[in-house]
Amino acid sequence: MDLHTLKSFIGWCTVFNYVLLIVWSFVSYALIQRMGGLVETIFGIRSEKLLNANFYGIVAYKLCVFFLNLIPFVALCMIT
Repeated sequence: MDLHTLKSFIGWCTVFNYVLLIVWSFVSYALIQRMGGLVETIFGIRSEKLLNANFYGIVAYKLCVFFLNLIPFVALCMIT
């Protein structure tokens, strides 16, 4: 695999992961009030804890995408 192919692959992975992150953020923001009662009855988790868990999940995913996709992509762009 040459550097151009690797750069293209990581670039498209970065785009896909950021689109997934944006969709997850919008869906969770739009549906968190409706899902809160359902999750509370099924799993016994309060809405506040659900909000916190969702927020930490989004932050962790964002950091992983940044460090594992975006930084290697920028480094490959600087090399080639």
